[in-house]
Amino acid sequence: MIHIAQGRQGDIYAIQDPSSISRTTIRDDANRDHHLDDHASHQHQSLDLQDIDENGGLQGWQAIKLVYAPRHGAVKGRLPHNIRREVDLLRKIDHPNIIRVLGYTFDEETFEHRLVLPLYAITLTEMLQDQTFPFGPALHGGNVDNDDPRTTSSSLPSLSTTDRNKVAATSKWIAYQLLSGVNHLHSMDPPVAHRDLNTSNIMLDWNGILEIIDFGIAYSPPSEKTYDTDNHAERDVSPAQDDEGEEEVRENKGFLYCDVGTGPFRAPELLFSPTTYDPLEIDLWAVGCIIAQLFRPYTDRYEAVSTPSSPSSSSSSSSSTPAESCPTRQVEHTHDYEYDVEREGDDELEDPLDGRPNYITTPNRIRQPLFDSTYGSLGLISSIFKILGTPTHESWPGFNLLPDSSKIEFPHSNPKCLIDYLPEFNQVSKEDGRDILEILGNLLKLDPKARMSAQGVLNMRWFSGLPKGDPNTVGGKGVLGLWLDKARLTFNRKCIG
Repeated sequence: MIHIAQGRQGDIYAIQDPSSISRTTIRDDANRDHHLDDHASHQHQSLDLQDIDENGGLQGWQAIKLVYAPRHGAVKGRLPHNIRREVDLLRKIDHPNIIRVLGYTFDEETFEHRLVLPLYAITLTEMLQDQTFPFGPALHGGNVDNDDPRTTSSSLPSLSTTDRNKVAATSKWIAYQLLSGVNHLHSMDPPVAHRDLNTSNIMLDWNGILEIIDFGIAYSPPSEKTYDTDNHAERDVSPAQDDEGEEEVRENKGFLYCDVGTGPFRAPELLFSPTTYDPLEIDLWAVGCIIAQLFRPYTDRYEAVSTPSSPSSSSSSSSSTPAESCPTRQVEHTHDYEYDVEREGDDELEDPLDGRPNYITTPNRIRQPLFDSTYGSLGLISSIFKILGTPTHESWPGFNLLPDSSKIEFPHSNPKCLIDYLPEFNQVSKEDGRDILEILGNLLKLDPKARMSAQGVLNMRWFSGLPKGDPNTVGGKGVLGLWLDKARLTFNRKCIG
């Protein structure tokens, strides 16, 4: 087994079926086997049809998720993570944008849960580490050196109308598939909330289809029956019943863990210690953050670029939303946005809101998220309020009901125009920019109840030209083929050699 990733619950490995080794070699256009080295990146790589299995994974390979926990799947100290619940939910879900479970076993002696999954190509996080994504190197006149500090977003040339449409097609393809998967989860009976949507939990399969992965903290309202992962059938379970091992505190509408989500994708209501919330709404917030990140600066540290000298940034009313303030204006100048949170090098900081230490790390160069979680919950809240404005009765009627809402008094801030924080909007047309801002304005609402549903967003103008239904009919390879080629090269170096 080849270790490929480490999750919060356990490790992820790639494993190959020895009988299929000859079928999984990546070939060049001349169909000649060759050793992949640095020079191979200049050749066009492709997978034959027989190299991709029916689930979009690499034929003859599987991803194995190993988690050590009692039979019921939960371990104190890691709640609400539960591998058994993850398997239960994945057995029920059938959608082209949601990962499929291929098998599951539990070892009574070692307490090892083994979840078998398709081996996909690349995460959205890895794609965002490539400066050409979602624009494409061809759109910038050739190869772009991601390691060259002189190569910045501002150094890239402006695009023609045709190229702007290509950029919009890539970001639209990502957003459409993500929303399609989320809409399916939220439309199930009972609905399923992922609760940890972030760029590392979004992958592309080898056909270029987006896949939502990692349902370890997903939530669905409890029912009288649950799925038996051992016998592939439903079984009766009372709310208080549990398997042998450690007792699990079960979640329900009256009690939900708020320590869910990942860093800059966490919804603001989670940061004030609620014991109950709408889990579907935190998914919608995360989707908005992910879409926004596609148009953020590419740097080695967090930047919240803005143009405070513009009328929209300095005179927005407290009742307006960032998208409503300036829906069509293009960004021309950017600069760093300074935070009030004191930066103290690499010292350990104590977050006064959640009481947990936070460690400052320097991330690799990546397209930065919209909000900054470097300094834990306090820093994230400050970052959100500086852009969307501090809560008012109009913008967030239920804010004062949150347990920690009065713990810290934040300085008043009016909502800013989102386009001031999305410098890569100059890569799309004015019409596409207007439509994307409209979507972000409906998802990134401080008030959870005001966020538009996934179905509502899919019905908005930006997606009007896309075919509805199965995303496989749209043709992911044509839009994302450049980054799939890079993923194939990386896979060969790591797993085949």
